[in-house]
Amino acid sequence: MVKAKRASSAPKATSARAKTTVATAKKSASKRAAKPKGTAVVETTTKTAKGPLLDYALSLPEAYEDHPWGESVAKVNKKVFAFFGVGSPAKSLSIKLGDNADIALALPCATPTGYGLGKSGWVSIDLLHKSCPPIEILREWIQESFCNVAPKKLVKALAAT
Repeated sequence: MVKAKRASSAPKATSARAKTTVATAKKSASKRAAKPKGTAVVETTTKTAKGPLLDYALSLPEAYEDHPWGESVAKVNKKVFAFFGVGSPAKSLSIKLGDNADIALALPCATPTGYGLGKSGWVSIDLLHKSCPPIEILREWIQESFCNVAPKKLVKALAAT
């Protein structure tokens, strides 16, 4: 009897940058998991990152916070570019990715956003998952989401800083 191989539902990361990003996320997750209980963690981890990630999103040109449906979102020009969910700390982050969507979706912590948004490049990331990328990568993805939603003049203003 021959067993069929199971096809993965997540797209494969093929570029060198994608492989590096996935490897960095896995390495960062294993370092966080390897810390013994009761030790102080000096670095900001994604498990407590709603504040820093939201603060970063709000630092982008003309970005502001809103609370539709009872959750925290970052908007620019009346359009959402990052969903931070309900509660604190945030358990998930949803952002609109273009170039990095396949990279993010290759990670076990990421899924296409529901309600049909995933078809438009929206990706939801479970911030509590052990494979969640480091906060620096999440900031890059928030900036990419901002650039995908913001007017061109604000994207140019961001590039000029």
